[in-house]
Amino acid sequence: MKKFIISTFVIAITFLASNQAKAQDYNTAVGLRFGGTSGITYNTGNFEGILGFWGNGFSVTGLLEKRTTAFETPELNWFYGYGGHVAFFNNGNPGTNFGRGDRRYDDSTVGFGIDGIIGLEFVPREIPFAFSLGLKPFLEVDTNGNFYGAPDPAIGIKYIIN
Repeated sequence: MKKFIISTFVIAITFLASNQAKAQDYNTAVGLRFGGTSGITYNTGNFEGILGFWGNGFSVTGLLEKRTTAFETPELNWFYGYGGHVAFFNNGNPGTNFGRGDRRYDDSTVGFGIDGIIGLEFVPREIPFAFSLGLKPFLEVDTNGNFYGAPDPAIGIKYIIN
């Protein structure tokens, strides 16, 4: 399953990278992400930062992203990219947040991972908001020596500052 997810992600990035259409751009936005890793997002230029939360911990993620026009529609953007994260776990009830945080840890466990991101974003011209649906698949190793991965689906809303 992990090989399928990684292969699908690589094929999608290759396809999207070949699309040279101009996407509707914005420079700075703040928002909320709801999904496997829910949290607060901040976009500036091609960088997205996510302060994420789930049942038994939190993470800090940094992503380099690109946006291109989707389906020749100026209000629709593909977004895709890559980055990394650091995750901090506690020993609370982990829950099952789309595969994120469904493992038990002690209070000192830290995870380090690589992330991809791919999705579709709707940016209406009439209002300063962007709405998105995407995947942020990741692979992670923690200080206990465990290896883990998840697709991390989410929906999002961002307020466009400029």
